[in-house]
Amino acid sequence: MTKLAKSIAMAWSGNLLIFKPFSPLLKRIAINWRVGNCMETISSHEMIPAAEPKERKAHRELIATIQKLSHARKIETIVEIVAHAARKLTGADGATFILREGDSCHYVDEDAIGPLWKGRRFPLTACISGWAMLNHESAMIEDIYQDSRIPADAYRPTFVKSLVMVPVRKENPIAAIGNYWSTHHKAEPEEIELLQSLADSASIAIENTQLYTQLRECLDETRSARDELARQLNLRDEFISVAAHELKTPLTPLKLQVQFLSKLIAGKQFEDEGLKKTLTHISNVTSRQTTEFARRIEDLLDASRIRLGKFTVDPEPGVDFNQLAHTVVTDYESVNPGRILFHPSGELVGFWDPARLEQVIRNLISNALRYGEKNPIEFSTHREGSTAVFSVRDYGPGVRPEDQSRIFDRFERASSIKSFGGLGLGLFISRQILQEHQGSIRVLS
Repeated sequence: MTKLAKSIAMAWSGNLLIFKPFSPLLKRIAINWRVGNCMETISSHEMIPAAEPKERKAHRELIATIQKLSHARKIETIVEIVAHAARKLTGADGATFILREGDSCHYVDEDAIGPLWKGRRFPLTACISGWAMLNHESAMIEDIYQDSRIPADAYRPTFVKSLVMVPVRKENPIAAIGNYWSTHHKAEPEEIELLQSLADSASIAIENTQLYTQLRECLDETRSARDELARQLNLRDEFISVAAHELKTPLTPLKLQVQFLSKLIAGKQFEDEGLKKTLTHISNVTSRQTTEFARRIEDLLDASRIRLGKFTVDPEPGVDFNQLAHTVVTDYESVNPGRILFHPSGELVGFWDPARLEQVIRNLISNALRYGEKNPIEFSTHREGSTAVFSVRDYGPGVRPEDQSRIFDRFERASSIKSFGGLGLGLFISRQILQEHQGSIRVLS
């Protein structure tokens, strides 16, 4: 072979390397092409390109079909692609695609010179496609009327004299592909291999379609569940907002009545000092409880405001954080004597919302008292550069690592509501308040 012939053969060989993964047939085609696609005249050493071999053309068609199948997302698309490709690959006079439906064969689609059985169903045991699926192997029949597996009555109205039937998927076949000829035709092994390669590709495409359909269904279910959850959350927030406002309405006059009663008791002379002491205690307890109830209602309203994006802070200059903290600590100390150790350090004055910071301090102290197992808690403040830092430390059971981020979410808590009360909103609201002040909050346990 001349240098030119060698270079052409090498180029063709390189182009054919893409066929290697599909089947042994492709390898043989590639070898034949390399050897036979160049002819050398010994006398003149001139190269004459041969016509493109039938096998190479069929293989190009197979690759194009596989590419089409890779994009198919519906079984109907796969059926149409395979039925047309099956006939084109072998040059048969007809091709069918048959799906297995329980104990029946459904001739879903066909591409043929004359009508076959499109749309009809037959028992698996009564047709050659059923035989191929039940036996997990291909069938090659040169003369259909000489084969006992063929229901002759079903074939007489058709042009079919010979056929090949291959199952789609060797294990538990789900379909079959048929090729038909109008004259006696003994299918070559290459033709059967081409059809089997097409069947294998169709099997993968069908499985991909099923997975795609399942994925779409899962996504639709997830989307529906997410939408329903959002709807339920909106209903809950709406209920909480309405309920909080309704509870707040009668609470205001109740607080006024308690305040009036406290003043009345303090200004009245009692002959029985024991009675006055008792009434004063009742008045103080009622006042604290109504105040705490008002804070719970405000927490519910704040939670709704945060979710709706309507939560705001109103900072003002010259707010003394240590003085603010001292006021709150003193208030809690009056009912929890000896349990709060206050450690202020340095001057902490800034541009803050005093009411909202007081809300944060109260939330953190009440949490520490609730979970601290009646041990003393420590409230400390200090300055780091231009930042005010404060911490509340308790000596309770602590918070598990997996719960340390979750407890800052809405309606979340580190322990069961049966063990400890609360709405699970304190840390959620506190985080929002501090973020509005360009601050942050974290837990160490």
